[in-house]
Amino acid sequence: MNGNGTVLWIPPTKFVSYCDLNLRKWPRDIQNCSIILGSWTYNAEEIDIQIGKDQEEIKTPAELTKKDMEWELLSADAKWRSKKYECCKELYTSVIYEFVMQRRSTIYSYTVILPIIREILLYYLHRTLILIALQFISLNQIHSCIIGDDHNIFIPCTQA
Repeated sequence: MNGNGTVLWIPPTKFVSYCDLNLRKWPRDIQNCSIILGSWTYNAEEIDIQIGKDQEEIKTPAELTKKDMEWELLSADAKWRSKKYECCKELYTSVIYEFVMQRRSTIYSYTVILPIIREILLYYLHRTLILIALQFISLNQIHSCIIGDDHNIFIPCTQA
């Protein structure tokens, strides 16, 4: 509590939020998530939620910048909003935090993408080997028909 009557109270909290994921470009997807913090009980005269006067940008915690995490935080932004709802005559304030994150796809490259590429290569290798084998079999039949005669006269092979 300050001498001018303001109170700074920072309760320990942990927020868990879920975003609607757009997986069109998975595993190299970029997600936009937002969290709205505000009061539904107290209006702006009773609680005026603020971002902070000294903060021009959100400070990223060290846990979010580790290289071994699945997501990379590309940007974080906070906006203050004051809104009047149809139900009430008072204004209500809230803070909207917006995060843009990109999935780090290194682990998915090894576990998903490389096996898919391997299967595609094996498929085409298998088809190529079958075509080569069929050509070899057909050439071998023609060769046996040509040298099958004692006088090296070409005798067309007939199907039995």
